[in-house]
Amino acid sequence: MIQEKITIALTKLQAIVIDSNKGQVDHLQTVLTLNAELMNLGYILSQELTEILRFTDKAFIIDYAHIMIPVLQKQKGSDVIYSPMYPNFPEQVINAEEIALYVNAINHYWSCGQWMPSEGVISKKFDFEQTKFIEIGVTTEQTFKHIFTQLLRSQDSLSDEDKKLLRGLSLTHQKTNYSFLRIYLLLKTNA
Repeated sequence: MIQEKITIALTKLQAIVIDSNKGQVDHLQTVLTLNAELMNLGYILSQELTEILRFTDKAFIIDYAHIMIPVLQKQKGSDVIYSPMYPNFPEQVINAEEIALYVNAINHYWSCGQWMPSEGVISKKFDFEQTKFIEIGVTTEQTFKHIFTQLLRSQDSLSDEDKKLLRGLSLTHQKTNYSFLRIYLLLKTNA
């Protein structure tokens, strides 16, 4: 249930809802470790979220991290291992003859993507990159619930992802009367 809530909030708001009480023990090292992992994916914790998590139970931070990181990896596409056909691009393609590129492409397609040209990878020099991180903030329960109102009021067709989010809401908030969501979703998807 908490996994759906974190996934939905990250996907739609780039934020998380924190239900944890503030503690007395400082877990800054754990929070900074999480932040370092997020930075590898192009995300960063907001200052507000960092301060909240800092005094939150360490197990809570770790549990959230185990849910957040795979969600963000999937959003960035880093949950898949990619093997580029030309790992030394663009030099490798620029220096190749057109016929070699054509033959490589045909062999690759005929083998259903299994065959790859056998050229070694040239190591690249270390370089500093200007990275614009996507900030992950804190949101309220009210704002979180508003996601669904916006989706349901939309005049557009719902994407498969949005339908999953609405189903997640009905699971996340079973205590509240969200059974109307199931009916509305059924009507909206069949319309």
